[in-house]
Amino acid sequence: MASGESNVDGSVGGTSSAKEKLATFRKFASVSYTRARQYASERLGKAELTEYDAELEKLLEQCDKIKTSTERILNWVELILQPNPGVRLEDKLYSTFHRGQQSEQQKQPRIRKSPFEYLGAEFLYSGNSFGAETQYGSYMVRCGAAQNKIGEAEKRLLEKGHTEFIAPLKAFLEIDIKNALRERRTLNIRRIDLDAAKAKVKRTTSAERIQAAEAELRMIQHSFDEQVEVTRSVLKKIVETQTTHNGYIQALIAAQREFFSECVSQLNEISSSAPPPSVQIPATSFLTSNTFEVNGIQLDRDETRKGKVLYDYEAENDGELSVTGDQDVMATPIPGDTDYLMIEVDGKFGKVPGTYIQLL
Repeated sequence: MASGESNVDGSVGGTSSAKEKLATFRKFASVSYTRARQYASERLGKAELTEYDAELEKLLEQCDKIKTSTERILNWVELILQPNPGVRLEDKLYSTFHRGQQSEQQKQPRIRKSPFEYLGAEFLYSGNSFGAETQYGSYMVRCGAAQNKIGEAEKRLLEKGHTEFIAPLKAFLEIDIKNALRERRTLNIRRIDLDAAKAKVKRTTSAERIQAAEAELRMIQHSFDEQVEVTRSVLKKIVETQTTHNGYIQALIAAQREFFSECVSQLNEISSSAPPPSVQIPATSFLTSNTFEVNGIQLDRDETRKGKVLYDYEAENDGELSVTGDQDVMATPIPGDTDYLMIEVDGKFGKVPGTYIQLL
């Protein structure tokens, strides 16, 4: 018997819960339909809109300008600090997928060599290869050391640019601006509800229904007024916060000044040191001759012209050169050979059929 009573109670409870859910769904559907109808009427110009006060309108306009200008400045600063979009994407993916799996204690900033450091390594390698005790080698070593120091200064610029400028402004966009946009969307919904309630009062003719519609209007008006003040407060905070961004800009300028000062210092030090030995170019050099030789073939430099590769060509024999379509080349006619041209690409020479090249 007890079991039966339990089943009955359970079924009653389940039915009650289902009815509540159905009632909630009906209310949600009714509100959504009313909002959609009101919004459509506004878009068609068939409904009156409640206007915000002048102060709120000005704050909304200021917030839009602050958001747009901050996003544009951030984009350009990121482009200056890291011009290579591929590297920016790689760092973003690394931060998202790799560092996200580490604990707070394990997280360390990613250290990437700068192009200056790679150049410095090449200078050092060349200088040591020729002999650091020679005039040429010692100069290359000094150039390498200077490039390394410039690279270290660049990494300091990147670090300061991110921590003192990019990070706080991105936090401003992600937290403050998004919060303002969220309150603004809520305000717009309240405004649509208010205008729909006003229209409902105008359409109602029954005295009883008018009383209910006016009561609903007063409740929605109160909710709208409260949201206006919340939104106003949030927008004022945005405007006040934006005035402190000058400090971030000053930090970025200071980091740039430090970087360029280090560059000038290192380059002046290299310039003031003994220059490398001059290279004596023989009088018979190609610089003073109109002819040059490639694979035993004498060619006339005066006949060399720019060209563009029309189709991909894979070298079939020694002395030929593989090229790809739409590639820019330098082409020189081969004496006694009307089928091939001598092509130069990035310092490499080789023959390519003339039908594959369009002379410019």
